[in-house]
Formats: sequence, C-alpha cells, structure tokens
Amino acid sequence: MSGPPLREAVPVLSALLVAAAVYVRLAWGIAGKRGNGALLWLWLGASGLAAAAAGLLRGAASADELVLARPGNAWMEAAGLAALVALPAFGLAALSVRKRRQRDPEGPTPKDWALGVGAAICGALVPAVLLALVVAIFWA
Repeated sequence: MSGPPLREAVPVLSALLVAAAVYVRLAWGIAGKRGNGALLWLWLGASGLAAAAAGLLRGAASADELVLARPGNAWMEAAGLAALVALPAFGLAALSVRKRRQRDPEGPTPKDWALGVGAAICGALVPAVLLALVVAIFWA
C-alpha cells in the first residue's frame, strides 16, 4: 500500500523522529544543568515552537483540504493541530526523562534515549490517530 497518503506520511514521521530525538537530547542536557523543574519550560517552549513553525510554514489551502478553518485561516488550523500533537508528545518525553533522571541522575544510557524517543512518538500518535478517527467518522 504505497499510495499517496503513505508517501506524504513518511516525511512527517521522519520529522517527528528527528524532533523527538533532538528534544530528548535537549531535555537530558537542560535537566542535568538546571534540574527537573526546567523540563516544564522546555516542554511548553518546544510545543509552542512546533505550533509556530507549523503555522508559518503552512501555505495556501483550498476549502476541501481543511477540517476546521476557512482557507484564509489555514495557518491557524495548522498551528492548532501541531500544538495538539506536540503537547502530549513532548510532555510524555519530558516525563520519561524526569523518571529516568530520578533513577539514574548521572546520565542517559542508550535505553534511556530510546525510551524517551518512544514516549514522544507514542504521545504524538495518540492524538493524531484520534483526530483521524474523528475526521473519518464525522467529515467523511
């Protein structure tokens, strides 16, 4: 099944994987210097940055591409949906880093890195799948 939806999903999933790896790296570094309390600000900042980037990078849209907004407000829909996905993704990764730092404050092992990235991916996929289901049920 290598139709257009799969072809469009590969760059998005690749970007998610890279963003999750960069975020977990930053989270371990910042939490090591400033403590676990700084993870809240990193989480909110990274989610806001993802929403702003999605809003700024969204080009023109036709009415059939959008779920909630009119074509003139496509950037708002892109930013809102990015925030909807980024908040739980980066939040779960931050919780994973905090939990693993409490167990081993010296530094991350490869397993810690993988679990942090996996938490971010799970956090992103849950709202994405739920949103896809809602769109398929109510707008199809």
